[in-house]
Amino acid sequence: MEIVALLILFMIINIHYPRVERQARIKRRYANTPVIDVTFDGEEKFEMIVDTGASCTQINKKMANALKVEPQGKGYVILADGSTVEVEVGKVKSIEAGGIKTDNSDGLIVLIGGSEKDPGLLGQNFYKDYKVIIDRDSVEFRR
Repeated sequence: MEIVALLILFMIINIHYPRVERQARIKRRYANTPVIDVTFDGEEKFEMIVDTGASCTQINKKMANALKVEPQGKGYVILADGSTVEVEVGKVKSIEAGGIKTDNSDGLIVLIGGSEKDPGLLGQNFYKDYKVIIDRDSVEFRR
């Protein structure tokens, strides 16, 4: 009887809280780190590095110009080596990749910096509510 009750409870939980899995295909690797397509503001698509160590998404100036992102101030980023770099801060309306979308009516903070030759960095402000699983060919966002 207890087993049946546990099975029913599990089924109820699974129906009300289904696991959400979304995948983004890895297009290539940049320094062994996955690069996927990311869409900003529902329009512009760019290649971005999935950077599990970045707390915030970073776009370069060329991307910022294409998205018409105006710098709204300055911020500081602490790099992996411990050094600090000043960057401009701007906002986008939405970020979408692998079937998930993060948006905010007040805008999502993005950092503007880095080399125009390098892809941007997709940071944790995008996927913070998901478990990120990096496979050989895809990045999975699981809730």
